[in-house]
Amino acid sequence: MSPNLAVAHWQRGATLIFSGQPMRGLDALEICIRLGPRDPFMAVRLLHIACRLYFAREYEGVIEAAKRLILSYPDFPMIYRWPWLTQGRMGGLTRLEYRELRIQLYLGRLGTAVFPAQPTYCPDHVTQW
Repeated sequence: MSPNLAVAHWQRGATLIFSGQPMRGLDALEICIRLGPRDPFMAVRLLHIACRLYFAREYEGVIEAAKRLILSYPDFPMIYRWPWLTQGRMGGLTRLEYRELRIQLYLGRLGTAVFPAQPTYCPDHVTQW
């Protein structure tokens, strides 16, 4: 394997993460991101980091990684399930809490689509309409 081939490091990292070794997979994914910072598949790389956090049971980190990924790639549909799975693992959600989480994620997605220059998540922008 070429040490400068970002895709090879990504495949290695994804394989390790999904085969039960999430800690070792992170190293390979970090190398992949460092070698290819403008990769057109960067959303998938960041999704795998969120998966790694989930499999390592670092649930607060999953929610933060999902928020960052939603801000960067709001039309990437695969990330929206991980915060819900995480909330379920953290003690379950009532129907109202589940609805509120969906609204927050939707407002975050809507806010970045309307205000693309905003670098951080701020649901107050949506209420200004």
